[in-house]
Amino acid sequence: VQDGDASVTAIHYVNNAMTVGGGGNTFALQVGDVILSTEQSETLTGTNGNLSVTSDDAFVFRPTTAGDYSAGAFYFLLDGSQMSGISSLASLSLVEQDTTVGDSLLTAGTFLMSEGGSLFDLRHFTATGVGAGTATQGTVSELIDGSDVNISSFIHGVELIEQATTIGDTTLAAGSILLTHSADDSTVGDNSIDVEQQDIYYLTVTKTEWDQATSVATATLLFDGSDVG
Repeated sequence: VQDGDASVTAIHYVNNAMTVGGGGNTFALQVGDVILSTEQSETLTGTNGNLSVTSDDAFVFRPTTAGDYSAGAFYFLLDGSQMSGISSLASLSLVEQDTTVGDSLLTAGTFLMSEGGSLFDLRHFTATGVGAGTATQGTVSELIDGSDVNISSFIHGVELIEQATTIGDTTLAAGSILLTHSADDSTVGDNSIDVEQQDIYYLTVTKTEWDQATSVATATLLFDGSDVG
């Protein structure tokens, strides 16, 4: 990246080639693409020229040579000004295959995201169009209401587990959601676990906010950051 002061907030590595958006406003993601957002407005210089983004936007970095991220092109993906309820994109995860979370089906090509504004919720964005300005279209909905599951700090990292995955000695079930926070949070989940900002935990969701008045989920600590300094 030809920008020495860009601070990355959201990041997602694309594992499956897919087209997101719809109509005339689509983008064909390739395996190895990285979807990113930055903490502040930036002008990024890639092999295809300059790209200007704000902290609300998401963009794609595609390496010139597969596996070598020292050079590549930048492409605009999601315009935050068109996504109602999203301000200062803090985390993002692309849904790469249809996945059931609690009582809701998340379809491939949609996004989980959180914002660094004033809410502690996890949002879902169904993009009917992608690209700069009004090319980005779709529906933002609340998947997990943070207050329902005792989240009281900003969500700064999210990853959807789309198929059963073993990490170390723990097997995560499909539909689990990995999260990190911007600050310590002592009562996360309906079971009220203690999570510090250097930790990674996962939610096991029973009910989402889509069709229920209250989100229901338990939390389990996966990675205690203090154990490894």
